[in-house]
Amino acid sequence: MPHKDPEVARVYRRERQRKIRAANPQVAAYETQKSHAKARGIPFLISFDEWWDIWWQSGKWEQRGRRKGQFVMARFGDRGSYVVGNVRICLGSENSMESSKFMSDEARERMLSGRDGRQHSEEARKNMSIAQKAAWLVPTRRKPVSIEARQRMSEAGKARWARSASHDRGVASVCSTPASSTDTRQAVPSGEISPRKL
Repeated sequence: MPHKDPEVARVYRRERQRKIRAANPQVAAYETQKSHAKARGIPFLISFDEWWDIWWQSGKWEQRGRRKGQFVMARFGDRGSYVVGNVRICLGSENSMESSKFMSDEARERMLSGRDGRQHSEEARKNMSIAQKAAWLVPTRRKPVSIEARQRMSEAGKARWARSASHDRGVASVCSTPASSTDTRQAVPSGEISPRKL
């Protein structure tokens, strides 16, 4: 039975979603990419099985991400739908360079100016200023973090950075290549339901 307090219900819903995402990282990543494409107005016509098969064959799933040296699923020429035959696995930096090649001069200028050519009205600027000042007056509800906890978080961040930096050094080619025959991960045959699939 849902909780009567909407704030508490939202917290429970978020926690449940977090557990589902942790138990099913592939499905969660697929749903995230699909929703991002929808938000950008790009048709996403790849099923989960096709999507996972593309990542599996690339051998780059473990190096997937948005940081430097990590791989993304990109469209050729950054045009068209996300559909089998129009997507590939490549470095995020390569995808960014490719998309900027096809950008018009006007769009590039707007992007570089950072404001997309729009300006806020005087009233809007005044309201933003008031809201920003008010944010400093509202006490935060977060618990203070101990020095030991800060040190642990810092060490964990450094370890993550070191792992991502080691991937940068290990990347030999710009685009993905098929996985080697010595790959020990268990493949999910097309048509079968993955044990991690919802």
